[in-house]
Amino acid sequence: MAPDINSMLSLVGGGVGHSPLFSFLRLHHDSIVAKAAGDRMNWEKLCQWFAQAGLTNVHGEIPTKDCARKTWYRVRKTISAATKKLAAVDNSKRVALEAQRVEALENKKALESDREALKIAMLKADEGVQERRLAASRGRSQSVLFPDMAAPQTAPHSDTHNTPNMSAPPSVTIGQVATHFTMKKQAPRYGDARNTPLPAPYVGPRPEGMPENLPLEALMPLSATGRRPDGNIDFEQMPGLPRRSFYETDREWALDCMPMLEAIPHATRTNVIKAMISWMQMKLGNGYRSK
Repeated sequence: MAPDINSMLSLVGGGVGHSPLFSFLRLHHDSIVAKAAGDRMNWEKLCQWFAQAGLTNVHGEIPTKDCARKTWYRVRKTISAATKKLAAVDNSKRVALEAQRVEALENKKALESDREALKIAMLKADEGVQERRLAASRGRSQSVLFPDMAAPQTAPHSDTHNTPNMSAPPSVTIGQVATHFTMKKQAPRYGDARNTPLPAPYVGPRPEGMPENLPLEALMPLSATGRRPDGNIDFEQMPGLPRRSFYETDREWALDCMPMLEAIPHATRTNVIKAMISWMQMKLGNGYRSK
């Protein structure tokens, strides 16, 4: 038959060499301290009660006042030491947890700083590439009146968009004065738009119907897909047409897009171009008239 663990557990605690009086006072320490509230103990009467309760010293004798006082002192000292030890352990745990929290916070800040630095470096690198591409594009199309005649880019074949027709160079008349106008500029970009890289520059002659005061940098490259990442048609970034991000308002953008769209012969207009024309007409309202 296996031994009964409960009989063993009943012997745990109490401490070897401690008297019944010591064990009793330690067990009821908190209640005694609360009741005494700092007053002196009446050991004479307490010893009488201890005798009636059978609480003896370590030798089995009825405790004297001096014995009871010293026993109570040892009880308080023992409990005070145990309390300080537990407090020290708790404090060590709190210090360790706080150190871990501070370290995690510092690591997070360092990671965010590294990410921000990388982001800034990538933006600067991208700006440099865009500027060089734009400069090269402008070098190949030096004049609004006399654009270069390099062969236009061939856009990837797609059933969803149509490449606008390219215009031939205008005839030159001796003594003819060129019309003066101010070229439009990229609208300010705010918020997240400032961190969005500009598309690759348009390279090629000016498309038919393109407003004279619109720079080539406003056009999407002919290699653009004309689609959003989800695969839907993106009228704001159609190949060879002005990109929406160049303008401040939808109306300004639509006014520049419409003459270029209307310059495309009816016979060659795809369904996408027809839909875009209808969409632009809705944006411009009934007051718009084709030129």
